[in-house]
Amino acid sequence: MPATSDELAYARSWIGELETDADFNERVDRLEAELGNHDQAVNAAIEESIRARITVLTLDQPSNMSIGGISIGWGANLQSAQKHLEDFMTGPGGSQTYGVTVIDRPDVR
Repeated sequence: MPATSDELAYARSWIGELETDADFNERVDRLEAELGNHDQAVNAAIEESIRARITVLTLDQPSNMSIGGISIGWGANLQSAQKHLEDFMTGPGGSQTYGVTVIDRPDVR
């Protein structure tokens, strides 16, 4: 089952806009088939997406480079991404249940 609009908004707060809705929903569908639980699949898809970004940062570029006396480093980006993953895993996301609540109350007008 694809992610709802609320779940996509929640996921975007963690993964940003670099992954399309279709790609994210493919992750959710695959993980839901493995885990058997939609809420866990949404969180696992977010975690997997963050881990994929860390992998890209690790493999796509060197951690630092020096050219003609100018030194450029990307290590802070990798550390930031790893901290972001840690924040997700220890915060309200991670292996815990997804936290969007819908309140249904009668209209008293």
